[in-house]
Order: sequence, then C-alpha cells, then structure tokens
Amino acid sequence: MSSTLRTPPPTVSGMKARRAVRSTMSSSVPRPSGAAEMSRETISSAPSAACRAARAGDALVLTKPLGIGIISTAIKMGRAPAEMIAEATNCMKTLNKAASGAMVEAGVRGATDITGFGLLGHLHEMLHRSCVSGRIRLSAVPVILGVRELAKFSVPGGTRANLKSVSDKMSWADGITEEEKLILADAQTSGGLLIAAAPDKLGALLSGLAASGVQTRAVIGEVITGEEGKIFVDR
Repeated sequence: MSSTLRTPPPTVSGMKARRAVRSTMSSSVPRPSGAAEMSRETISSAPSAACRAARAGDALVLTKPLGIGIISTAIKMGRAPAEMIAEATNCMKTLNKAASGAMVEAGVRGATDITGFGLLGHLHEMLHRSCVSGRIRLSAVPVILGVRELAKFSVPGGTRANLKSVSDKMSWADGITEEEKLILADAQTSGGLLIAAAPDKLGALLSGLAASGVQTRAVIGEVITGEEGKIFVDR
C-alpha cells in the first residue's frame, strides 16, 4: 500500500457507523465473532426479496487483510512468529469506525463486516440478498504476510467448515490451491469491511479511506449479474 494522508475522520458516532454498515440489509443472519461453523441452511435462508444492496457493476473493496483465524491457530501450536502475532493483534485492535465513516461520506450502497464466516461466507450472504453474483481476483485480496505458508498446516476447523458451506456456490479458476481457498474462507475476529461501491462512488470512497488513515483499501473484485450468491474466483 502506498503512504496515506492522515486527516480527521468524518464525524460519525460509533453507533451510527455500525448501523450504517448494516443499513442496506432488511434482516440479519446471526454472525459469530470468531471461528465458528456455518451451516448451508444459515447462509441460504436469508430472504432475497430486497435485492437492493449491491448491484451489478459495483466494485468490492476490502479494508483489512485476511488470515487472523489461521494465525490464531498457529499461536496455539506455538508456530506463529512474533512479528506476525504483532500484526494480527494490530489488525484486531483497529476499529472499523474510520472505514465506516468514509463509506457513509462516499454514499455507497451496501457493506458487511468480515467475521466468523470468512470473506467467502459474508460475500455470499451479501450477493444472495442482493440477487446478484460476484467475481473476485485472488491476487488482489490482501493477506497478512506469512499466512500462505501457515495455511499448509494451521487451519482452524471453523475455516474448513466455512469453505465447505459455500462449496456449491463457488467457481474456481484453474490452479487455485486448497490453501488459497481456505484463506478466502478463513474465520476472522474483528475483520474489515467489505464494501460494494458504485463506479461513480469508488474514487470518493478510496480517497476517503486514505484520508481517514485506513491502511488497507483493496479493490478485490466486482458485482456481476447472475445466480444469487454465486462467487467466481480468478487468479
């Protein structure tokens, strides 16, 4: 990431910011705060009648890197280096208030936070409720340094369950490894925001995130027309 300008974030209270993140959803599905199994019934039962949050053409923006669940398991195994633990701790301590404030100021259509269901689970939920599909680019997804190596031996059960739960909604490009799939499904604690921004709002969103000191502001893919909740993953 390039260096960012730090100016005071938009004046949005914590409570208002949290409400804004979920304002486009007509109802909620219970979300665990950490690694937890997600049943197919849980993620498929959300009503799709609203069809109003994300729309085809929207960019998908992620505000924190992935890998917290995998690192947490490595810590329990005594195999996580100190610098990785420090980065994971910093990610979890960083609130989503600044990112949420920038999102509200930019006027985006929809967002969700990435927690126990992992990126794939929460993205599927957003797409399903919005009656659209999505495409993400693996190379654009931010991951904490070293997690790809840890994913070969340090994967929590909740992360494996997450991947299994969305397996029938996935279309993978050739050559994507099992470890890479697990990282995308990794159960996060205090994960970032996944924001759906219309093309005419994307520039304002990215500028606002930078001005608010949000270090990760990765455009990882886009919303496309197609089967409700379907996710395509390219290299």
